[in-house]
Amino acid sequence: MLRFSTALLLFMCSLSAVAQNEISASSLFLKPGEPVPQECQQAAQLFAHLAAIYPHPKSGWHFVIVCDDNSWDAVMQKMGLVDGLTHYGETEIDRRITLFRGRKLIHPDTGVSPEFIVAHELAHIMLHSRNEQIVDLTARKWVENFRNPIVQSKGPSNY
Repeated sequence: MLRFSTALLLFMCSLSAVAQNEISASSLFLKPGEPVPQECQQAAQLFAHLAAIYPHPKSGWHFVIVCDDNSWDAVMQKMGLVDGLTHYGETEIDRRITLFRGRKLIHPDTGVSPEFIVAHELAHIMLHSRNEQIVDLTARKWVENFRNPIVQSKGPSNY
């Protein structure tokens, strides 16, 4: 498993939808006892907000926000994922852990929204799938449904 400093974010109590899961922030440069950088806290809060919107595991999952790009690059290298592709998140289904590239949640690339990044990794979890095509399709549907919710009619209109 990866070895780098991890700080548990204490604002979890206000995030009831994901409260039975663990959310932490990590960086190669974060010393034990040192406060989590503000930008990383923002990324974790944004993740928690989005995770509450989309289907997510009710308990037993560990979500890690990797605070900075240097740490993210080191994690990708350790995982053997230096393949020329841009990785925004990685889910290890069997280990019940998902890593997010924190900087890209706060400063997203054009065409890759934080909503899609979170929905994509949650789709891996909820579908228990490593199939990127199925996961992408599901994540896109979730994001679209959130942005354009269907309004249910309660019966015939009197107008």
